[in-house]
Amino acid sequence: MCIYQINLTAKGEITQLPDSQKIFGTLVHLLAEDPCNDVSQFVQAVYNATETIAISNIMPAGHFPAPKRYFNSKHPDVSSLPTDKDIHNAIKKRDFLPESDLLSVLIDSKKIEDTSYVSCDIRQQIRVGIEGEVRSAGLPNDIFSVPKILCQAYNSNQDELGTRVIKFRFFVQADQESPIVKLLYGLEEGHQFVLGKRSSQGFNLFYFDEISKRQDISGECGKANAFLNLGMLLPDKNIVNFSGEHSALELFTSERRPFTMGAIWEKEKIKDTANYISFIAPGSIIELVDNSKSEQAGISVKSPFDENAIVFGGSFLYPLEVTSY
Repeated sequence: MCIYQINLTAKGEITQLPDSQKIFGTLVHLLAEDPCNDVSQFVQAVYNATETIAISNIMPAGHFPAPKRYFNSKHPDVSSLPTDKDIHNAIKKRDFLPESDLLSVLIDSKKIEDTSYVSCDIRQQIRVGIEGEVRSAGLPNDIFSVPKILCQAYNSNQDELGTRVIKFRFFVQADQESPIVKLLYGLEEGHQFVLGKRSSQGFNLFYFDEISKRQDISGECGKANAFLNLGMLLPDKNIVNFSGEHSALELFTSERRPFTMGAIWEKEKIKDTANYISFIAPGSIIELVDNSKSEQAGISVKSPFDENAIVFGGSFLYPLEVTSY
């Protein structure tokens, strides 16, 4: 198994940072554009775990999601000490930490106040839709807002103004003969990824820069005693150690909805037909029963709406070798 880093550039507004499921679905759709690829067979192989692949969420280049659950366990928001309050405020600001500083901050979490970071804030953008087939003066306007995420990089707590982040990345862990890996190596620079809604309005458009092997990460997997989850993980209970001394887990629960809206979404039927699923969220620290099987820690399940589709749960886990938390 090899680990690949894929670098992207965002050239417009983002409504949300794409997660590993969104990326997997996008890559599968790209595979389907080539009639030579048997996409159904590939998806079935991922579901049956005969094809192993792990994918991360998209994150700012050079950064990893901050393990806030771990940090908060060390500095709960109950202390009256000014130092603890300052650290807690620093934790709240930091959505992503530099890859180069992650291990040192995990060992001594008080260093977090002096560590650069990326913060992603949810904001609203006002949009105006003009009603009627002919757009002319005097027609009523439909004013609405669209949520967007603004990611900004800061050098430290003392910075007042951040720098907007436009460079992003995600990781893929797979065999070098995987159809996904071959697809990524075949992309041209500037290839456009549509990774969200409202792409026709310029939202959620990412452009491919390059793909590279991360042999440095691959070499650390065997030495790890814990892992940082970088995607949406559906855990395999036979591999993930939920009660491990290094574990600091956070759950994300979402309602699963079909792509085709129909009678199932009539208000009186929603309560009876709602489908919910929980993932281990990015930023969680995970301990495994067998550290050599990190790429197998996630499973995929069948979609409740389409027998040919799956809910992808194979998240990329970044290895951590820390002697003391």
